Amino acid sequence: MKFRSVLKSIAYFWRAKKVWSKPKKAKILMYDRTGSNVLFEYIDQKNVEIMDIRGEYINLYVLLKCSLSLKISVEDYVAEYISIVKPSVAITFINNVRGFYKLKVSHPQLVTIFVQNGWNTEFGDIFGYFKKNPVNEGYEVDYMLTFGSAHGNKYQQYIKGESIPIGSFKNNVHEHRKNIESGTLVYISQFRPQPTNRNDAYISDGFKSIYYDHFYEVERQLLTFITNYCERKNLKLRVCGQQPRPGIRQDPSEQYDFFDSRINNSNWEFIPPVPGSLYGSYDVIDSAEYVVFIDSALGYESLARGKKTGAFTIRGETLSDSSRDFGWPAELADNGPFWTNHADEREFERVMDYLTSVSEENWENDRFRYVPDLIKYDSGNTQFLNLMRKLEVPLNPGYQTKVQ
Repeated sequence: MKFRSVLKSIAYFWRAKKVWSKPKKAKILMYDRTGSNVLFEYIDQKNVEIMDIRGEYINLYVLLKCSLSLKISVEDYVAEYISIVKPSVAITFINNVRGFYKLKVSHPQLVTIFVQNGWNTEFGDIFGYFKKNPVNEGYEVDYMLTFGSAHGNKYQQYIKGESIPIGSFKNNVHEHRKNIESGTLVYISQFRPQPTNRNDAYISDGFKSIYYDHFYEVERQLLTFITNYCERKNLKLRVCGQQPRPGIRQDPSEQYDFFDSRINNSNWEFIPPVPGSLYGSYDVIDSAEYVVFIDSALGYESLARGKKTGAFTIRGETLSDSSRDFGWPAELADNGPFWTNHADEREFERVMDYLTSVSEENWENDRFRYVPDLIKYDSGNTQFLNLMRKLEVPLNPGYQTKVQ
């Protein structure tokens, strides 16, 4: 083992919270804690064991067993954990962790399922890795629960398994809010704090680096236009604050200042994220008459929920990354009824005029023409529940019915 790897392993162990108890036997193994709180909406928590893989917790019982057999790699730790829990199904919401795609090779009887949890692209993301490493023998899952058929087809280019388009799992859980406030426009934030060292790359794939100011330069251009448009059309501008990443502390004023410096106008409202809230952002977009976004997953979820939503997917043009174009990996035109990939104010105006004038009937026709292939909306996650019933996974009361 290389010295750097040793240091990394020591740091991983030192930071993690220690668990002494032996993992319980369970029907379901949750591979990574992310998404477990939403999963427990449907699955009986008593039948789930969570295996942390990113250093939040480390199980000393499992680690000791690995050490006694002189097998101390991450792969050995995962294999030992599985041998103790003896699950029949493994689920993860972290679909860009490649280790999960290798479980099937060493555990052929284990049913493996990944749930797409974000809008995946190429540069700095999982499809970028696949593109640079096209031969992935042994990458296999039983089921890929994806946003739509476009992502499902893309995943199947690299991973063996059945693709089931279910939409966004969390989006499907939360019911629509009915009370819309007319004359309101919500802009979806994608704010993240800048690196402590401004010379550090914000996103990198090992060959190319993108820096913070370059990544966010399109926000200033678009927000200048949106602010002026709202003033001309007498619309109330609101910014839906971005939830911080799990485990990352973030001062809400930092996000407010980010937008205040770009909007340069006092006539707007910042709606900060509610700490720990799973569904607060959905309530914010549901309450708006119009929603706009650049390339956030929440923007696509807004489209799936039926909201009149404008997609200004212009970051790809700035970063020379076509995977950030609207609807990628679907092959769509650069400009459509409610989207544009070009940082052109004439296109901005066209999209906004469409949103604010289109009839409900024409909106639904246009939306259904494009959106379902990108992201479905399955209220109550009926397809997921049917799969769980098929696999005889214990469900919470109210969901224990036969496969539909």
